[in-house]
Amino acid sequence: MLVRWDQALGIDTPTLIAWTAHHGTIKLLFEIAYSVVSLELMLLPALLAILHYEKQLNEYLLVLSSVAIVGSLIYYFFPTAAPASVFDSSYFLHFQEDTVLKFQQIHHYIQPTTTEGGMIAFPSFHVIWAVMCAWVLREKWWLFVPVALTNLIAIIATVMLGWHYLVDALAGIFIAFLAVMVVNLCFLRHKKNQYR
Repeated sequence: MLVRWDQALGIDTPTLIAWTAHHGTIKLLFEIAYSVVSLELMLLPALLAILHYEKQLNEYLLVLSSVAIVGSLIYYFFPTAAPASVFDSSYFLHFQEDTVLKFQQIHHYIQPTTTEGGMIAFPSFHVIWAVMCAWVLREKWWLFVPVALTNLIAIIATVMLGWHYLVDALAGIFIAFLAVMVVNLCFLRHKKNQYR
């Protein structure tokens, strides 16, 4: 179904992956940006705590918790595998093929033989994290600008490197913004209650 949705949007995943593979500098940039998002996810809470950005740390933790619940529920009821499970391309990395193997083993109740790669294709948690990490830094321009630029490249990379379908990325953006809106409403409600 995800392939059909992407094709309806004019996306041909094998062609995108091949194009990226033939442009080494762009591929390297995509790979670095994609990897940086995982580092941000781990380091950002510590950085926010060190800088005493308590509000941003609370927002980060609330958004992270809510997207983990929503994304996991979607995956539970609608388990999906990444493009490497559908398309045959020599440009997929062994990590992407390991992700497919792990997905198939888990969904056939077989002990996984690999811990490499992720599990969830729809929605893209990488995209969710990229949006979330940039959003949390929105009031600190000296942090926001480099993180937002890197994470924009990472979002594009999720599709161009073949980790996700475009639909996965769009769903990730939607879920991240939905979580951000809910957290903003919670903080506004909390502020109003403080001044009563």
